[in-house]
Amino acid sequence: MWLKRLLVSASFLILFSSASAEASFVYQPSPQKARGVTLVVHGLNLKPSKMQELADQLTSMNQDVVLVTLAGHGEDEKEFGEVTRERWLHDVFEAYEAATLKAKAQGVPVQFLGFSVGGLLGVDLVASGKAQFAKMVLLAPALRVHARSRLIRLCRIFGRSFVIRSRAPKDYRAHIGTTVAAYESLFESLESLENSNLSLANVPTLVFMDKGDELVSYSKIESFISEKQLTNWKLEL
Repeated sequence: MWLKRLLVSASFLILFSSASAEASFVYQPSPQKARGVTLVVHGLNLKPSKMQELADQLTSMNQDVVLVTLAGHGEDEKEFGEVTRERWLHDVFEAYEAATLKAKAQGVPVQFLGFSVGGLLGVDLVASGKAQFAKMVLLAPALRVHARSRLIRLCRIFGRSFVIRSRAPKDYRAHIGTTVAAYESLFESLESLENSNLSLANVPTLVFMDKGDELVSYSKIESFISEKQLTNWKLEL
């Protein structure tokens, strides 16, 4: 189901546009003349490599891709307990700068595709005025979460490196669980958005949601779009 949505997302970007441990991103050029450069950011505790199939699909559609790896999602599990919102935003911004240089050199637009916390970080960066995308695709973006998800913050008493075990399939998760530091970074981004200029993010955007998502609330995302007057956003199931 998610693969089908990802491929639809890739088509949306095309229609509108007519590593190493030290690196936070990998540049993947299109084999043909690029029609755009798309920044792709994975989700919370998701292996970055799980976005590779989508990246390949995008390049086959004449899109250059900048595939981001957020801090803490590599092999160093200790780093996952040290992540911050600022570090993640730096990872995305660093990749955005690279994408912008490539796009300007080719005279094509920069676009964004983010999953879960990746979607949140992209919108956070745009709302801060540090990035601008021609259009976006957001897959279950963590812009509004279920009330029960906030109970995770009670685990702060155990320290930022404390791990909350994940129920995600082993092949998909980067680590056995998600650290308090990672969740705190997510919540800090959410809090920042409440005081940000979200009109900057009102670009053509497709938001794909599953009403059964464990972290992100469909109804709250629907309200978010309405409350923030994001008239160029379209919510899809």
